[in-house]
Amino acid sequence: MDALPESHFGERRSPRRPESLVPSYGWVLYRPVRDVISVAESLHFARRRGPARARVRHNRTVELLQLAVGPLATNLYLLADPASREAIAIDTANPSLQFISDSLADRGWTLKLIVSTHGHWDHIGDNAAVAQHTGAQIAAHPLDRPRLEAPNKGLAPFDIPPSVPAVELAEGGVIRFGELRLLVLHTPGHTEGSVSLLAADDGILFSGDTLFANGWGRVDLPGGSPEQMADSIARLSRLGDPLRVLPGHGPATTIQRERAWMDLVVRSGRLFA
Repeated sequence: MDALPESHFGERRSPRRPESLVPSYGWVLYRPVRDVISVAESLHFARRRGPARARVRHNRTVELLQLAVGPLATNLYLLADPASREAIAIDTANPSLQFISDSLADRGWTLKLIVSTHGHWDHIGDNAAVAQHTGAQIAAHPLDRPRLEAPNKGLAPFDIPPSVPAVELAEGGVIRFGELRLLVLHTPGHTEGSVSLLAADDGILFSGDTLFANGWGRVDLPGGSPEQMADSIARLSRLGDPLRVLPGHGPATTIQRERAWMDLVVRSGRLFA
């Protein structure tokens, strides 16, 4: 396994929005855009004349576990190569250690890498504990390295121990473990060093806090940038419609399901309220 070098609490939107359309985490983690989808969907799907949902075809070369952990229900992902039994963990929020330890033991996996898609406290809280327990190295984009080494506790209800990345995730880098490949995409906007990971052979994008079902990550926290987020959304919009998106919080989606509002960002060159 090796890696090649170069790659919350939110605001409530319009009070007129029906609360039934917004998941419970929607107020605090990202900017939902379901209220504008209805405006764009008719134009978008009339133009495409395709099925409302594309069937995602996977090569079934990856074993994948997911668990929502911590006070902000961060999605922890644990994925492994079936042949080599090598595994990586993505976004080891607190508490992750017990789940990871039990999963590795139950399945005979060896954890090789701990990937932080960005350095906010709700994604890195168990980095140090998991690294110490498993011997796995920590990987992050160099622009978010300071957030891991000197974490900002923010409103976390527990301390966030520092962790030291040993592997840099930079644009164009490839994480290799067994037969699996994850391409590193630098997708700033939520933080300067936010990354997404593309498993092209398996039709999966791990999008961190950049792209969610029905919205994008917050841009008003330290390190956030509306301009960079708009650029990152535009970049991800160029990926194939069937691609399954596994975000840092909330449910999975696909590029196709988010296409309508992503196209609005592309055409306008900016985020919208």
